[in-house]
Amino acid sequence: MSTSPAQPCCLVAPSRLGRAVRSRAFAWCVSVAVHLSILLAFWGVILREEVQARRVIIPEARLAAPADPHAPAASPHLKLAQQSATPTLERPRLADIPLPAVTLDQVASPPVASMLDATPSMTTTGAGTVGPASVFFGQTGNAYKVVYVVDVSASLWIYTDDIIREMRQSVRGLIPTQKFHIVLTRSRQIDELGSRRLVPAVNRYVQEAEAFLATIDRIPKPGKADPVEAMKRAFAVRPELIYFLSDGDYTDVESELERTLDQLNADRSVAITVIGFEPSPRSRALLERIARNHGGNFRSVETQR
Repeated sequence: MSTSPAQPCCLVAPSRLGRAVRSRAFAWCVSVAVHLSILLAFWGVILREEVQARRVIIPEARLAAPADPHAPAASPHLKLAQQSATPTLERPRLADIPLPAVTLDQVASPPVASMLDATPSMTTTGAGTVGPASVFFGQTGNAYKVVYVVDVSASLWIYTDDIIREMRQSVRGLIPTQKFHIVLTRSRQIDELGSRRLVPAVNRYVQEAEAFLATIDRIPKPGKADPVEAMKRAFAVRPELIYFLSDGDYTDVESELERTLDQLNADRSVAITVIGFEPSPRSRALLERIARNHGGNFRSVETQR
């Protein structure tokens, strides 16, 4: 009677190990481990990007800019009043530097260069980096992504030519690395430039902007502007700086406008600089609050008497 020889125990363990290595469960575990490693690596890169310092948006850095000898003469019956609201910055407050009153005819003439020469043409702060300059009605910002929200309703029709001229001059002053968008709030309607997105300030889009501005009615139409919807359109393209031009006559939607801005700009990542056209005392208070609460400046445009 013969018996099979006993298998050595040293051969049994490797056999089980081999089956384990070849099993689907083992392959699945290896796959999960590899994918987790890749995911963690990407997550680390994302976290490193998020902790980078946010670039500080200076709504009025008063950057030096050479005067354009070919710029059209500004209307002599308008003047820019003294700035009354300044941005809140954790670092050096450039807006604390006293700024004299500026008339519109100076905005397009050489004396403005000396007024704007309080800081270098490119400014930095300890809180982050800054971008190129953009200028609108004497207000200078440093953002790469600029949106103009302009009220051209019936209450502002007498300023239409001044608004169009300043808009054209501002857009022409942007550089190709900047992007911009225009939102017009007219009587009972909202109009946007092009495809409702930020576009680079290259010749093609600058010309489109000028053609778009030419559509502004020079004859008043009945109806009021809708600043709430205009601001929603502006924030939808994710700007860094908004220039808001208005007379502030929004008594019917004043609370809604401020509430909407608080929701859209909860983290205050967007600076809103306001240019008020002869606002009433109540309207002026509203426009000043918007500028103050959203890190921007307020400047009123008044009629020369």
